Amino acid sequence: MRYLTYFSFLIFIFSSNVQANQLMDVANRADSLKASAGRCYLSVPQVYRSTVASLYLNANKMFNNGVRFIKMKQTGTAINMLKSANAQYENMLRVGRQVGGRSC
Repeated sequence: MRYLTYFSFLIFIFSSNVQANQLMDVANRADSLKASAGRCYLSVPQVYRSTVASLYLNANKMFNNGVRFIKMKQTGTAINMLKSANAQYENMLRVGRQVGGRSC
C-alpha cells in the first residue's frame, strides 16, 4: 500500500511538472509572436492596417485570456488559450507578409 501511495505521488508531481514546462514553452512562444506581430502591424501598408489590426486584436484577447487563466492557476485552459493566440498571431504574420509587410 505504501508503494502505491509513493507511486501515485510521483506520478502527480511528474504530470504537474510536465504541464508547467509545456505552459512555459507555449507562453514564451506567445510572447515572442506577440512582439513580432506588433512589428509586423507597423510595417503593413496603411490600406491593409484595419484588416491586420482586427487579427492582431483578436490574438491579443486570446493572449490576455491565457494570462488570466494562468493567474487563476488553470494551466490546462491557459495552455489552450495561448496555443490559440499563437495560431492567430501566426495567421496575422502570414497575412501581413501577403499584403507587403516588411517586418512580417
